[in-house]
Amino acid sequence: MATELSETHGLRLLDDLRGLGLVAEQSKHDPDEFDAHPLVREHFGARLKAERPEAWRAGNGRLYEHLRDSAKPLPDTLAEMAPLFQAMYHGCQAGRHQEGYDEVCRPRVTRGSQHYQIHNLGAFGADLAAIAGFF
Repeated sequence: MATELSETHGLRLLDDLRGLGLVAEQSKHDPDEFDAHPLVREHFGARLKAERPEAWRAGNGRLYEHLRDSAKPLPDTLAEMAPLFQAMYHGCQAGRHQEGYDEVCRPRVTRGSQHYQIHNLGAFGADLAAIAGFF
């Protein structure tokens, strides 16, 4: 039988999980949001990928589509470009390498042969991290 968790008990539990390092510290920007520690996310992500690869690809496919569609069509700043770098990563994780290249990388990130992300934004590291998924 499921019992309802009181708000006080829930907050105490969240503090305990943060104390153990299982939940990330409270965000200054959005104190009501909480997230698993990155190592916890990585552990369960690796487990999902190994045990249910079809679910792993489907989830990454949804993230790819969301990030691709929610980003500014032609970003002018590194902050605006970040969702497209993430979209490229998730597209590759979903097995949609060609689609990620044709829809995101070539037309919106590099902008053809301009290499906009490098020449205009100086995003060498972000670019390397994003294109690593293609290999």
